Amino acid sequence: MTEGADTLVIAAGTAEGQALDALLEEDDCRILVLSALGVHPDARAARLRKLWSLEEQVRRSSRAALTLRLAPVVGADCPLWLRLRTRPRLGRDGEMVFSPVHEGDVVETLKRALDGRARWEGWYGVAGPEVMTLAEASALAARASGSRRERARGSHRSTRSASIEFRSSSPGWSISIWCRAE
Repeated sequence: MTEGADTLVIAAGTAEGQALDALLEEDDCRILVLSALGVHPDARAARLRKLWSLEEQVRRSSRAALTLRLAPVVGADCPLWLRLRTRPRLGRDGEMVFSPVHEGDVVETLKRALDGRARWEGWYGVAGPEVMTLAEASALAARASGSRRERARGSHRSTRSASIEFRSSSPGWSISIWCRAE
């Protein structure tokens, strides 16, 4: 697949069953599936089992397809990070181990996929380099938020933004993703 090829993005809640079959039969664009780490037909979480079914449905099509299984995404304005900044009571969930991925890395991965630097087959896990507990991530998020005084002095890192727009050749199908990366 080449840069600029039409791409249909499929994710949880996009389409399933017959609706997805109809999309897959509609035209010849490539398929990008945005999924989650942990998908499996025997996963405990219903959401992960449903994502597995979606991935399988796409795999059965004859289309060029790439599946990106994302770890929890963190970054300055990501919902998970914002929630962790508040230092919520985690209880036993604080012991849960995960490898969060920074939103800037997700943007770069999407760029590589869309501009032809990735093979459009199979699936890839997209996770961060460090394993940490949810409690550790919460403490890190709280420390990273910084004080208003520090921000007024300009000690925070500068930010850059990236925007990616996915379009299908079908009229009315367009998905835009905008991320602010530190």
